[in-house]
Amino acid sequence: MKKFKFFGMMAVAAMAVSCSSDDVVQQVQEDNAIQFSTYLGNAAQSRGSVVTTGDMATQGFGVYAYYTANVDFDANTHTNADFMYNQKVTGTGSEGSYTWTYSPIKYWPNNEGDKVSFFAYAPYNESGCLNVSKPGQIDFEVVNPVAGHIDLLWNRSATANLTKASITGTVDFNFAHALARIGLTVQTAVDQIYVGGELAENTTITVKKVMLTGAKHTYEAGAATVSTTGAFYKTGVLDMNNPSTDVPAVAKWSEQAGTQSFTWNPDDNFVSNAEVKLTGASVQTKLNNDNSYAMVIPQDFSVTPFYVYVEYEVATVDESNSDNNSTITNYISTPVYLNLESGKAYSLNLSLGMTSVKITADVDDWAEVNEEVDVPENFN
Repeated sequence: MKKFKFFGMMAVAAMAVSCSSDDVVQQVQEDNAIQFSTYLGNAAQSRGSVVTTGDMATQGFGVYAYYTANVDFDANTHTNADFMYNQKVTGTGSEGSYTWTYSPIKYWPNNEGDKVSFFAYAPYNESGCLNVSKPGQIDFEVVNPVAGHIDLLWNRSATANLTKASITGTVDFNFAHALARIGLTVQTAVDQIYVGGELAENTTITVKKVMLTGAKHTYEAGAATVSTTGAFYKTGVLDMNNPSTDVPAVAKWSEQAGTQSFTWNPDDNFVSNAEVKLTGASVQTKLNNDNSYAMVIPQDFSVTPFYVYVEYEVATVDESNSDNNSTITNYISTPVYLNLESGKAYSLNLSLGMTSVKITADVDDWAEVNEEVDVPENFN
């Protein structure tokens, strides 16, 4: 069984294309050729691993088409995508006015009542993605690390059992996001319950690592052991036989299997691939790179949570210390109860609670004690 995988190069390529949303793009049809128009619903407002219409124009999207003569498409019997098999479609032009082309051009059958059923996904994968034994279904695998995650799109329009279009007609694809997206921000809560407050001017917090795991970490002898228990599905099957009119569209997933955890650190996928430092007033700060959102198969954690583990250092300049500073490494983890749904972007704001060490001192009054002491008398 072939799994649909994308790696880091695909995510990097997405960064080079301008971001757009709610794009409706069409192509004028000539003669009896089959042409496409696409619509991509409002995407999360960021670039990077999020696929946009511009990305599809550059990378392409894939089309599978089944000719079934004058009977309706049946996924159990029509298993041969002989009309179009992973046909790559690319676009030229600019935002809102892309022209979509593919080769070789295919034409509508002229027999009365003949039908063609279309399935489309993006971004294009040269090795294909549909399970040949399950038409309209994608075997998908979430790779690791998160820098290799891809925003899988699927056509949520009803494009089965289409008959010959008019001269100006097109096959209209309405793409939607099949996965849930997780991003990270960080903020301090200084001497208060909720985020806010201000760190002393000689104190800096440096975030060292963030992990999403399946269990709470343990702490012993001044060090933490992070759970290796996975939380998020590794594989699943996306069924494109179920058009969705919901906004955002709800992707139908099944056969989810395996679990894994995800890690962010300064070397790979923090903002600018550098340490994230917090100073002064509490400000919500983005933690992950644009190409390091976690793109996960929808999963319900509303009853059994996943855990966010954060490792960070608190350094205070202290001239009385031999090293001129006092540095403490902190290890925390907390459960997150969320139902992660397809087409939705979730931002986990990591609130680092900081309580300053407060010192009070009371000086008692002297207690006067009068005690008579007999001393020897002097003698002549």
